[in-house]
Amino acid sequence: MLKIEQLTSASLTAEWESKLIEIEENKYSYEEFIREIENLRDEIIQRAKEHPDWYTKQEIYYAKQIKKALKKEKAQKKDPST
Repeated sequence: MLKIEQLTSASLTAEWESKLIEIEENKYSYEEFIREIENLRDEIIQRAKEHPDWYTKQEIYYAKQIKKALKKEKAQKKDPST
């Protein structure tokens, strides 16, 4: 089980939903939202490296897949032909 309470909190879900609405209304930057998610991702990965006994192999695999998907999305935004 993930040992990062913030990740499973209702307040984080509400915050992200609010920001997504603001992005739709052009009141919040999509790039800033992605930067925030990337920072949280990096924090989770760092904790996983420091405490590998906290995570299952499946959770580590899932985190890596998210990282890979975000990286691919970022590359596609830079070069839509990829």
